[in-house]
Amino acid sequence: ATTLRNLAHLYALQYRYDEALLIYRRSHDIREKVLGPEHPDVAIVLNDLGNTKQRLGLYVEAEADFQRSLAIYEKSLNPKHPRVAHVINNLGNISAAQGRYQKAIVYFDQALGILEASLGREDVSYSNSLKNKADVHFAAGELPDAIRLYQLARDIDQKALGVDHPTVAWDQIILGVIYTHQGRLGDAIELARNANAVLRDRFTAQDVAETKGILSEQQSVRPGFTLHIDLALHPSQKGDRGELVSEAFEVMQLGRASSVAGAISRMAARFASGSDAMTQLIRQQQDGLAYYDKLDARLIEALGEQGKSRDSNVIGQIRVALKTQKAKLEGLDQAIRERFPEYAELTGREPLVLKAAQDLLGKNEALLAMVRSWDGKQTHLFIVLDDQSVAYTVELGVSEIEEMVAKLRAGLDPATGHSQAFDVGLAHVLYKRLLSPAEPMLAKIKHLFVVPDGPLESLPFHLLVTEDPAGVSLPGLKSTGQRGFKVVPDQEPSDPTPDAPDIAWLAKKYAITTLPSVASLRALRVFAKKAQATEPFIGFGDPVLKGESDSGRGLQVASFYRGAVADVEEVRQLPSLPGTETELRAMAKYLGAAETSIYLRDRATESKVKSLNLKDSQVVAFSTHGLVSGELKGLAEPALVLTPPDKGTKHDDGLLTASEVAQLKLDADWVILSACNTAAGDKPGATGLSGLAKAFFYAGARALLVSHWPVQSAAATALTTNMFQAIKDNPLIGRAEALRQSMMEMAANPKTAHPFFWAPFVVVGEGGI
Repeated sequence: ATTLRNLAHLYALQYRYDEALLIYRRSHDIREKVLGPEHPDVAIVLNDLGNTKQRLGLYVEAEADFQRSLAIYEKSLNPKHPRVAHVINNLGNISAAQGRYQKAIVYFDQALGILEASLGREDVSYSNSLKNKADVHFAAGELPDAIRLYQLARDIDQKALGVDHPTVAWDQIILGVIYTHQGRLGDAIELARNANAVLRDRFTAQDVAETKGILSEQQSVRPGFTLHIDLALHPSQKGDRGELVSEAFEVMQLGRASSVAGAISRMAARFASGSDAMTQLIRQQQDGLAYYDKLDARLIEALGEQGKSRDSNVIGQIRVALKTQKAKLEGLDQAIRERFPEYAELTGREPLVLKAAQDLLGKNEALLAMVRSWDGKQTHLFIVLDDQSVAYTVELGVSEIEEMVAKLRAGLDPATGHSQAFDVGLAHVLYKRLLSPAEPMLAKIKHLFVVPDGPLESLPFHLLVTEDPAGVSLPGLKSTGQRGFKVVPDQEPSDPTPDAPDIAWLAKKYAITTLPSVASLRALRVFAKKAQATEPFIGFGDPVLKGESDSGRGLQVASFYRGAVADVEEVRQLPSLPGTETELRAMAKYLGAAETSIYLRDRATESKVKSLNLKDSQVVAFSTHGLVSGELKGLAEPALVLTPPDKGTKHDDGLLTASEVAQLKLDADWVILSACNTAAGDKPGATGLSGLAKAFFYAGARALLVSHWPVQSAAATALTTNMFQAIKDNPLIGRAEALRQSMMEMAANPKTAHPFFWAPFVVVGEGGI
């Protein structure tokens, strides 16, 4: 039960509250059965259940759990025990969440009285209840009372934790929010600056290893960064406007934690060394950090075991291994500092200053970055050119953008089961509200780098529409078949008009490249040297699968896993993909690659991918099913499907997962992932690029071609081969421009004018050269 509770804690930290709730319930049931319903350890989990249900908005159920927990504690413990106060505090939070402010104040005062008597007024638990009470006064519009309580809580936290602790920084941020509501913008931005200076040091220090924990923490304090941006860009904020924009530009980057961006920086650092020995040394350090994190997680798990399940010998062995691994990492750090002093600069997470970003851009290039406001009701946008920059704010909030993106996606992805027309008018409305203020600056721009945020990460920017479509519409898509789908327009293309509709797609104006972070531009342009690989191409596709052939890829399927190894028979039942052979052969032809560079059917295995020297290939392509995390019950990470073996092993079970991709050694100018959803998040609802993208950057790719929805085979073949033809005709054209030309050629064809066919792919990474 204790192990289950610890696991539920981890899920809760990752905001996976539905899963945490199920595991907390299991822990509760075990404890209640073994210890009895009135035991204090049962009350502990009831409190956990209440907290989790509150986060899910199940207030009535949460309150009932808290009341049961309180009754057990009051009966089994001293009524003045701190645990009693903690539950009463939670009852106050539930009341506050439902707008019952007076009742909440009563609860908080009761909790504060118990905590003062038991722990004293200098304990952080007392401070937390003060802040909860302050939140109620703030919600009720009683700002002076809220400020007084928050200042008192901040002073307690500073004394107990130190002035540079993240909790103290967060106290400053909330005070800044209240000052903002009072119109004290100057005082508010000073608090935000002080707080974010602490957080900046915490997240950008060289000795801070990039882990899920630190990334989650950075995301959790992101509102503090967005408040700072709101204040810097506020039209009434005093100060030099240019300096305030530069300040906001840097702070915006601090709030965008991205493991994909980190992977690009580390890839750049490896290749910038210019030495195979140094590259190997840096890779050893990165792999060693990953191994240290795994050992640390195993130790936490082992320490969580109770009774006979807890093995002191195992714990001792893990501690020894951690000590040994730490010593190895310290040795590697010292060797790297001595032989490669620039490495700290390359891998640091310091944001890119505005002037440095301008210096990285060409005359015809621009960078577009965006971030939500503190309350999520506005969006701030930054437009950066080589000689000028501007920031502006639009009245377009997160929820409205989510709704617009969902409607546009519904007309693009037939896997949803809908037959909905693509709303060209809505694509224009989104463009107009988001980007029309930037039109004057972008008049002479040809290549646009986009750093999307939130819901906009799920939509390729090139299908926005720059001019009023004046009633032009595109037909819906039909989805048929037991496995996957076959896509046909609701109307035959030749029926309505002989020509494709003339729609002003954004792709007609700009070649567009997606970046996971602003700093990625520096990593790619300054430090990621051109590939030294000598072979033009290697490709894998058409795995041996028994399912009925269709034109779709990336299916939602049943669980493939029976433990740590995939069930190869289940993998084998996926639909076959004979069309991918044509796609790979066409790529190889345009790149001048030999027949032996194409691995199909029995040769397209996981074992073969892992055994080959992929570092010799400038372009690496996978044309197969792409399975994103969350589509498969039991699949914890995204994967590419290859020919399954007769019997699955950890080395080869037919699924090349992201963690296995990360262990490959590449030196590729780019990787083509002609599979569905390879730009999707790590789990449903996740933001950012997929674990596959991160893994390929980590392995050594400088650019990726990834897709936002299931790819139709014939369309994928046409897109990629025409793109390579464009590069062949003009080697200096750049990847993003080559893709743009290929897309627009397809958009002009009545048979492929629907953006489903031509718009799924985006270039991620370096698209300008």
